[in-house]
Amino acid sequence: MSSQKLISVHLNSNKPESFRKFVTSLAQNANNFKLVEVLVSIDKNDNKMLQEIRSLNLNYQGLIRYIETDLIKSFIDAWKPLNLLLDETSKSVKFISCMSDDIIFKTKNWDSIILKYENSFEDNI
Repeated sequence: MSSQKLISVHLNSNKPESFRKFVTSLAQNANNFKLVEVLVSIDKNDNKMLQEIRSLNLNYQGLIRYIETDLIKSFIDAWKPLNLLLDETSKSVKFISCMSDDIIFKTKNWDSIILKYENSFEDNI
């Protein structure tokens, strides 16, 4: 089994309960969550989010990585940490998606469906 990450999901979160539901649905409905990475930006010193990330990583080892910033002052700034997350993306990733922690994955094997689109187009975009 490959340890390479092929799908990278990027988001900002400051809602531990929503983040837990998001990650749990992502992992439980994936064919192989080990091919996925979740990169999340959280507020500096957000201990509730840190605790939630640590707890989720116990169940889904290697799934979540995070950065702490103070870049978001209002909703208009929400894009800023996403640029930093892009720099943290694993080099092996083929697909990136910026999402919200309000999303719940309901489609079984969603990751396998996405990975079927690799090399679908001449330009590989």
